[in-house]
Amino acid sequence: MVWKLRWAFKSFSLHLRYLAVWRPNHDYSFSVRNLWNLQTLILKGEVFDSMDLNMGNMVDLRHLWSERTISIDSRVYVLCNLQTMSRVRLDVGDQTLMRSFPNIKKLACSVSGTFRDHAFLNFALLTHLEALDVEYMDNPTPLIRLLPKLEVLKLLDSSFKGSRWVTGDEQFRKLKFLKLENLNIQLWEASSMNFPQLRKLEVRTCKNIKEIPLEIGDISTLKHIDFDDSNSLVLRSVNEIQEKQREMGNYDIHVKFVDTAPQEVFFEGDPYYE
Repeated sequence: MVWKLRWAFKSFSLHLRYLAVWRPNHDYSFSVRNLWNLQTLILKGEVFDSMDLNMGNMVDLRHLWSERTISIDSRVYVLCNLQTMSRVRLDVGDQTLMRSFPNIKKLACSVSGTFRDHAFLNFALLTHLEALDVEYMDNPTPLIRLLPKLEVLKLLDSSFKGSRWVTGDEQFRKLKFLKLENLNIQLWEASSMNFPQLRKLEVRTCKNIKEIPLEIGDISTLKHIDFDDSNSLVLRSVNEIQEKQREMGNYDIHVKFVDTAPQEVFFEGDPYYE
């Protein structure tokens, strides 16, 4: 059974497996508390709060997608079937929430709290995670790199504290797609050893960065570099990377200019999440 709702319903069928809700305001109540058979939940419109999203009984839930960032009641039971969740807020004071979805594969999240770097101490629990979008996280990479299956990483909106990202000995062994968007970093130091399987690099609205490391071009699997017009130094770096590789006989790196406007797509229609 599939329902798509754009108006108020007092109750839903307990047999629902797919539910898409558009909520223009808080004028009517909404709860998914007793939808035991629900597998897919899509939320659009006005903000949904944690009282709306008490999902403790939704043991079959596989996919949760929200148009806006939402908070989830940390008292939910363990949702072993949950595979996709976008977009959820992680609170540094809540160290139990991430234990609620141990088999998650795709996660888009933002971090709230004073010491935001502490929020990712439990990321080691997400051993099945393949794709991660993260916002407002101070330097998350030291722990994220330990995720054994991570292939897609998007660092968005001030996901670093300070002006330097020195990857050093960090190695993202399985990473295929790296996106940097709206970051404050000025200096990025990296080598081909840090991203041995990277296929695509995308840089958007990083207005302060001085250059893309020339060594990125030495990654044998790299095929695509996308960038916007927000920083002329990025353009120069990309051209230098491509020129150096062509001098070495490598014509496989394709450079693409993309729109400056930030993308709000999380998992839907993104080939790197298929």
